[in-house]
Amino acid sequence: MDKEAQRVLAQAVGKAIARKRTQASYTQEEVAEKLGLGLGAISRVEQGIAVPTIIRLIELAELFSCRLEELLSDVPATLDDRAAMIARSIAQLRPSDQTIVVDLVKTLAEQFKEK
Repeated sequence: MDKEAQRVLAQAVGKAIARKRTQASYTQEEVAEKLGLGLGAISRVEQGIAVPTIIRLIELAELFSCRLEELLSDVPATLDDRAAMIARSIAQLRPSDQTIVVDLVKTLAEQFKEK
């Protein structure tokens, strides 16, 4: 992952954490205290300066009473993630309908590529 992708990821994670913290009615100080961290650590994460570990993300999800997936729902998906989401979306369609959707996606991609 290049530095720009890391920066975008850190900012998206930070925004998601800040949003969930606000929804849970916690201040940064309260979150820091409950997790045994300094206030600066929470601030740096929410600003996208630092990225929490997976263990810290799980602790945050538990604190905010949400699933980890909810906490990270705004994090940009990779191309493979998006392709898998489309595949899951059309999996229950008849094969002929799947073909229509795939052709439509190809057509749209070509249209946008030309711009």
